[in-house]
Amino acid sequence: MAGALIQVTIDDGGVQETLNLIAQRVKNLKPVMQLIGERVTASVKENFRAGGRPEMWIPSKRALSKGKTTLINSKRLISPFLLLKITLICAYLTHFMRAIAGM
Repeated sequence: MAGALIQVTIDDGGVQETLNLIAQRVKNLKPVMQLIGERVTASVKENFRAGGRPEMWIPSKRALSKGKTTLINSKRLISPFLLLKITLICAYLTHFMRAIAGM
């Protein structure tokens, strides 16, 4: 068997195509960030609607004394809270995705 030559051919066309598609999608993060933002927004709104998840929020002294609901009477906490949380999550994910893509 001296001098025997073994040749191996690997067809990686499908893998390369998939990797190229992933690279293209990572360049435009706007669709995925919008989807994540929508899901986070829906989740936080549901948290407020339910009065806490997975467990109910502990009633505040004001809520107990006035027979009201903790954190949601005026609804002033919902909007700024959502914007801050969505902004932070999107910024983190954008940084993370760029790091993965080697951008």
